Amino acid sequence: MNLSATTGTVGSGGIALGHRRHHLQEHTQEADRTARFRASSATQTNQSQLSFQVKTAEGDTVTLSIQSLQQSEFDRVSYRSSNGQKINAASLTATNSLQAALTVEGSLSDAELQDIQKALAALSQGQQPTDVGTLASATYSYQNEISVDRTRISFAAG
Repeated sequence: MNLSATTGTVGSGGIALGHRRHHLQEHTQEADRTARFRASSATQTNQSQLSFQVKTAEGDTVTLSIQSLQQSEFDRVSYRSSNGQKINAASLTATNSLQAALTVEGSLSDAELQDIQKALAALSQGQQPTDVGTLASATYSYQNEISVDRTRISFAAG
């Protein structure tokens, strides 16, 4: 009988955060008559948050917040009997969600709206906003977290 299990987690930056392995082994006489079972699962999660806040020279405040979540999971099971029959199954599930919120404190003039659009356009291109005209300040923050979880189990018996 041969039984092993492996689990691991990879965080953002690809750094292994945890790894565990258990192994029991008993030698069998006939390797070609060995029944085998294998199962594996992998989940990847990507979470992002963006916050953008603008204050105008007149004291108005505009805040835009966006959150996204993307998750995918892959599961696979395989079995081979001692007489060579095989069974394989796999499943893939993916989900996505996006939430956005916009708050405006005060009343914005047409000139302020145009300057906010210019600032957002610059940020979407990865540039620092310039020529902000009616805006007193513009701040933003972005966070992204990626995690991958994997699990494998295998079993062999003769």
